[in-house]
Amino acid sequence: ILEFKDHLPEIETQSTLVIYDSVLEKLDFFSNWINRFPHSIKLEAGEDIKNLDHFAPMMKQVHRHYLKMKKGFQILAVGGGSVGDLAGFIASTLKRGVTLIHMPSTWLSSIDSSHGGKSALNIPPFKNQIGTIYVAEKVYLIKDLLFSQPEFLADDAMGELWKIALIEDKSLWNDLSQSNQSTKEILWRFLERAIEAKWKVILQDPYEKNKRRQVLNLGHTLAHIIEGIHGFNHGESVALGLEFSLNFSSERDYISDEFRDIILSVMKKQGFESIRKPIDEGIFLSSLLNDKKRTNSGEIIFIFLEGLGAIKREALKTTEIIEFARREGWIQ
Repeated sequence: ILEFKDHLPEIETQSTLVIYDSVLEKLDFFSNWINRFPHSIKLEAGEDIKNLDHFAPMMKQVHRHYLKMKKGFQILAVGGGSVGDLAGFIASTLKRGVTLIHMPSTWLSSIDSSHGGKSALNIPPFKNQIGTIYVAEKVYLIKDLLFSQPEFLADDAMGELWKIALIEDKSLWNDLSQSNQSTKEILWRFLERAIEAKWKVILQDPYEKNKRRQVLNLGHTLAHIIEGIHGFNHGESVALGLEFSLNFSSERDYISDEFRDIILSVMKKQGFESIRKPIDEGIFLSSLLNDKKRTNSGEIIFIFLEGLGAIKREALKTTEIIEFARREGWIQ
């Protein structure tokens, strides 16, 4: 389902509804391309479009296009994670499922959210409370589109690249750790391998029934909290969450301090910045209690690292996570 291309592809225009990020219109090559489609909806990307209250009017708008098109109808999502999430949720629910194509325009969505079929809406202040698993029939990775994005969006995607490289075997991490290219060149070079690594995990648990897919949440326990509370970018949050998990893994002797420091030194060499912006303990606890990895007994499945390609899942009491977060400076 993956297609890597240098330029925007030829796609059937009459049966395709394009849902896209309005910021892309600033790119001449994209404006010329999107003008060929008689059916399109542009959005101002961001978490606000995933708000549950936004869904009903958006679905009505999509349905009006559907009634005019019908035959061969398909949805093409062009944008970052928020556009992909909303378009994916709509495609999975309209007429119990219509054809979905992703064309991620951000590095983060190209390596993460456009793969695996997850879509979700938010019930503020909590993220991703309503969702479906609905895999796109095709995902286009377009070099022109990705390299046109600001440098900070490339930096933001590195958290997910480091995560999947740690989950995969030694080969991916070792090759990545030796790379001294620009961030964009690193991402483009390793994009296909990172996606393949993610799919190895997904195919073991495509519908999250046997919990094998939970390993993809390495770094995400803290990431989801600080992303939701502080509004940090997802990739930045994941990178900070990885540091949190590495330090926690080291404290529990699952990895050595030396191994942890080697991993963190590679991340820092490639742009990671360790920061702290503390959160009120009550808010931190409330966010933990809404974690989707919470068990029926109220514990949280936390993802530890035991080595390259070696993941340990462990059920922790919320108090254990809070106490460690306090020691790490994340709780005030």
